Amino acid sequence: MSIGVVEDDAPASKFEATAGSFSPHEEHRGFSDGIPHQKRNENACLGEEHTGGGSEDVLLPHMAELEARAAVKFDKLTFLKEELYHNFFPLSIPFMYYLDGKKWALINRGFIGRKHMGLACFQWFLAANFYLLNIMSFAYISSAKNLDFLYDVVLIDFLWFMRNMVVSTKYAFLSKTEREEMRTRFVPNDVLTFRTLLSAWKDPIPNRVVKDELLFAAVRTKHVFGRSYAFKLDSTFESSRSISDLIHDLRLLKDNTQRNSNWDKLAETWLEEGIEELTADSVLQVEEGSVGTVQLLPVRLYAVHVIRQASSLRRLKRIGHGLLSQHLTACSLLLGVAHPLILTVGRFVIGGHEMPGPWWTVYCIVIPGFVLSAFSMFSNIAFMMVGVLDFRRRHFIAQSLDDILRSSVYTGSHNVRAMPTRSIRIRDFFFPDRSPRDSADSRSSRSSSFSSGKLSGDGIGIDFQAPDSLLAWWACRQLMQNFGLGFYKRIKYYTTYFASYCGVLLFFVVLKMLTGIRQNDIYLIITVIFSIVVFLSLLALMVWPGGDTNTMLQRHGDTLMSRKLKIHSKTIMGCTIIAAKEDLKKTRILLRTIGSVTEALKWDNFKSKLSVCGFEARDQLVSVIVAVVAATMSIGVGQIVQNGIM
Repeated sequence: MSIGVVEDDAPASKFEATAGSFSPHEEHRGFSDGIPHQKRNENACLGEEHTGGGSEDVLLPHMAELEARAAVKFDKLTFLKEELYHNFFPLSIPFMYYLDGKKWALINRGFIGRKHMGLACFQWFLAANFYLLNIMSFAYISSAKNLDFLYDVVLIDFLWFMRNMVVSTKYAFLSKTEREEMRTRFVPNDVLTFRTLLSAWKDPIPNRVVKDELLFAAVRTKHVFGRSYAFKLDSTFESSRSISDLIHDLRLLKDNTQRNSNWDKLAETWLEEGIEELTADSVLQVEEGSVGTVQLLPVRLYAVHVIRQASSLRRLKRIGHGLLSQHLTACSLLLGVAHPLILTVGRFVIGGHEMPGPWWTVYCIVIPGFVLSAFSMFSNIAFMMVGVLDFRRRHFIAQSLDDILRSSVYTGSHNVRAMPTRSIRIRDFFFPDRSPRDSADSRSSRSSSFSSGKLSGDGIGIDFQAPDSLLAWWACRQLMQNFGLGFYKRIKYYTTYFASYCGVLLFFVVLKMLTGIRQNDIYLIITVIFSIVVFLSLLALMVWPGGDTNTMLQRHGDTLMSRKLKIHSKTIMGCTIIAAKEDLKKTRILLRTIGSVTEALKWDNFKSKLSVCGFEARDQLVSVIVAVVAATMSIGVGQIVQNGIM
């Protein structure tokens, strides 16, 4: 399931056919929303065509590569191969060597290589612990009085395999181009890092990832990519100060790191061209503290600003989200270590299953088990926490789209942590040697808005009486819903794995209840219940904003219909007072545009609902998860009390 991609031709074609008669921008040959072109003039607002700009010749030859990299598809064969490689490393080295690019297969997966020395050593260390745990567990199995001790081993192995399923899913979602690069040449460390969910998708999202993913989203959203969309600004609204802040925030996203590929450079160029487009007039206007008479706000600039704010949210009153946003690694590490700690301490305090063999075999099983369990639990919990943040960001984006449609003003958000250097004036960016001319009072009045992430001034006024702006809003919605599609789909797979893991653990608890729980089973039951509570609680935290996002997406249609009814009412009143025919014609075009967008919106909402484990995210699903958590805890406490531990 994709987010925000209309694959059916019927609604989309009808939408394009209706809206195409009054589209203000020329349709380009393959590259969209932000192909560098000549500066827009006043006639752009009236629908005159404009031609491609100077760097178009550089961009178009790379379209095939961009489309290949932007594709999001799960490759089953890659998943199965990666499972084999990672579960049974280093025994799987011959398979990797001969099936996936010889030495590059090992180097690019971090198993060998001087540039991956730390990662390689750690992976060999984890593999040694895995084999030590399993070899020592089965070496003396023939002399064991019973096989209950294998529950511990199976629990740890299951966690380890699930962690490797997460890694295999990452490789399965790589494009064909990226998989070919893994086979044929060295992939730089920073590229590998930004493919990892924990590095690339936690708050705040790295600037490079924001720009790359937004460009890929535009490529995937083909009808957006084939046109250049922009909001028409309200000429009666004073927006210059807010636009100045927006431009400066976007300039602070500029990456000084070396780009390793053409498509990385394209992402940088794509955004820079939009900023230059907005500040196309002379620097003297910036010198005077304004951005001149701006008539159009390119969709990609609004989108990247909202996305950047969505990844820098402050703590909210919603349970756990602020903690996850600002202390994700620490929380994951704490819960990850708590899992094997409960298992190990419980075994020695309460008593556990007897291990076969000499006394030292206990330590040869417990210590590797502790290491594997702690790392696997840390990784899995961290990925779930990143999923919570992703759903929270999607809710913020959907809410921002609804707010701008309702109020026709974009002001930023009070719940966003501002960029630390944003209080510098734009003039200082262009003229670093000059001292600022702002008075103390002016700086004080501006700092209050900067500290909250809110744009200074009254905001950016959008003229939604123009069909151009409505089409731009729809294009922006498609663009931002496709942002990070690959990460979103990976998160959906991860939640399915973890939900299945909880299901297996619940089955184990029920099975032990039917066969009878003894005192030496209690430590294992406590560990299992801890795992279930942690994963299901994170699942509930993910479903919560997911349900709010689905509700907000539906509300977009309500907002559009409310706007249409208001315009229709004014039109009827205008007819009674013999309004000008030209005004009535413009109103009819506007109503047709709203109708087309609303129809496309219904189809998109049907396809783009956020779901968890195949179920639509909503309050009812949260209630079910909470009920399962409560039942599991009740069963665990009941069994502990029944066996006289408490």
